[in-house]
Amino acid sequence: TDRPSALALLERVLVEAGGHPFVPAAIASGLYRREAAFLGQIAPRLGQLGARPEVASVLTLVASALVRQGDQDQVRDLVGRIADRGGWPVWARLAALRGFEPLLRPDVRRQVGSLRIVRAETLAPLTESAEAGVKALAGRIAAGLEREAAADQRRAAEARPLTAAERT
Repeated sequence: TDRPSALALLERVLVEAGGHPFVPAAIASGLYRREAAFLGQIAPRLGQLGARPEVASVLTLVASALVRQGDQDQVRDLVGRIADRGGWPVWARLAALRGFEPLLRPDVRRQVGSLRIVRAETLAPLTESAEAGVKALAGRIAAGLEREAAADQRRAAEARPLTAAERT
């Protein structure tokens, strides 16, 4: 359900039982297509929740799910939340930024699709961060995205149509 009470319940599960090894993944999978709303709900309480491993894990998993969906508006919103002006604690910013790392894997890139994949320039507000840790991680991810985009272009240029025998 999309009701705010469902998101509040998932947040409560995170607070009360998030330390169980399967809970962060269960929360992330239970959010399907409501990741941005959940991030908006917990954002004001990130300082209160603290840098607990389960909270960081949920942020990474939720961010990863969101970027895999390829909705560019939601990705830009996430980048805005992680950016210096977003007001998130550094540990939360780094945890959410780690959600972009799966985009460096070819299998994930194929799953997302070339038209919906996050481009390196989308991370510009993060690569220019005043926070050294955010700047370094975002720079590494952006450089990886550029490398993968170049590799994707090379593969596309080298592709040839299948022969009749190969089609059969």
